[in-house]
Amino acid sequence: MTTNETPTVHDIDELKRQWLSDGCWDIESTEGFECHHLELLEFRLAIQSEQEQKMAMVLAKRAEQLADDASGLGLSQIATSRIYALEGRLEALQADFADLHDVVYILKSRLFSEK
Repeated sequence: MTTNETPTVHDIDELKRQWLSDGCWDIESTEGFECHHLELLEFRLAIQSEQEQKMAMVLAKRAEQLADDASGLGLSQIATSRIYALEGRLEALQADFADLHDVVYILKSRLFSEK
């Protein structure tokens, strides 16, 4: 689409596709699409509502799983949640350590190959 042209249906669909792949801006404020502000606003709000509903379902499932796990372990949900958080942090640290190990190996091999 060039400047001063009214966006076509194809242009609008392409804009929506781009926004779906990287929705880091308010699509309804896109320059050149001002005459479609309401349509694009409704599109963004509908997508965001769907995403919020999906997230609410995921969180509800996690809460249910956490309650089941806590009951099975004989712990409170708070304690079980903290254990899971610590496990996640431990996994991240282990991954970081593995990456650091690789960097040290590369540096050592470069250092010794220069001699």
